Amino acid sequence: MVCYGVICICHCTYTTSRSCTGPNGEPKITHGNTLVSELSLEEVTQAIDEYAFHTSNYPLILSLENHCCKAQQVRMAKIFQDIFGTKLVKDNWVDQEGLDRLPSPLRLQGKIILKGTEKSKQEGRGLSSAVPKLFSNSSTPKQTPQTRRPSDLAASTENVFQYPPTYQADTNNEEIEERPEYEQEELHEDLDKLIVYCRSKHIRPWNWEEQQNTAVYNLFSFSESSASSKCKYSTEMLACTERQLVRTYPSGFRTDSSNYDPIPMWNHGIHMVALNVQTPDWPMYLNQGKFRQNGGCGYILKPKVMRDPDQKEYSPHMTGPHHAVTPVNFEITVSGHIPCSIHYCVCYAILLAAVWSALDKA
Repeated sequence: MVCYGVICICHCTYTTSRSCTGPNGEPKITHGNTLVSELSLEEVTQAIDEYAFHTSNYPLILSLENHCCKAQQVRMAKIFQDIFGTKLVKDNWVDQEGLDRLPSPLRLQGKIILKGTEKSKQEGRGLSSAVPKLFSNSSTPKQTPQTRRPSDLAASTENVFQYPPTYQADTNNEEIEERPEYEQEELHEDLDKLIVYCRSKHIRPWNWEEQQNTAVYNLFSFSESSASSKCKYSTEMLACTERQLVRTYPSGFRTDSSNYDPIPMWNHGIHMVALNVQTPDWPMYLNQGKFRQNGGCGYILKPKVMRDPDQKEYSPHMTGPHHAVTPVNFEITVSGHIPCSIHYCVCYAILLAAVWSALDKA
């Protein structure tokens, strides 16, 4: 349980638990066919509840990789509701209030959001009745007094995503078939109703046009290889990430728990770039450095060039300058008068590593 507490304290806003059917009617958490010890779901939930908001009050997303039988799924739902209590998101404001976008992190402060794979098309929730509308950063979306909340009024319009997507998707490109991480059990109704804003949806074979017709609270997860393939069509991926949450995760071939380069994923607007937090490698250092921004709360605002509806010509694959991208200049001063010992002279060296995109190299 200590590892889950550490993850929450280290600014992580997304964590995954693999739940399986356990003895005595109690669900357990495992790490596949590894030597990692099994944990009680109830004890892990208690640890998450205790440490979830020690560092940041912004929402925590708990991903459920569900392999439990139906009976223990009912037990899972009861554990989450009993322990998380009012912290657990249960109400779908998108449907209830006719919103055309997901609630902001500001409105969801102090909340825990469950992520899970939605039921089949026949049994799952239908498309949101909300119709995406276009509004600029200079004005707030029109809402009736009944649907406006104090937290919404306090939110800066700079944090508002633009709808519909400003990048038009090209549906003529062929895509490889996307497979889920693991075959999971279908959700029991008691657990399914607790999956509100992160309802993972699989489209097989992948189709950009079908993605545009899904509800705004549907989330898409891609392996690193699949995401890299889809990012070749940058306009489509940018359009997708403007409207819905997108997550990537390390390839299953990384048996050494190594990590992939997160920068291309961030440059395409992908929100949750999952890494193996137990591995202190270069990608993990990049992730830690990036999310020191904004007070280390676990959430940072996308660059304006990715939020401004007037920047339709922006592409992560650009090799020339862009008028909306401001250059950053920095200067390093090294002292030449460092005192030496009487018996020997100490030589100092500074190692500077810079990470940039293709646009920076131009």
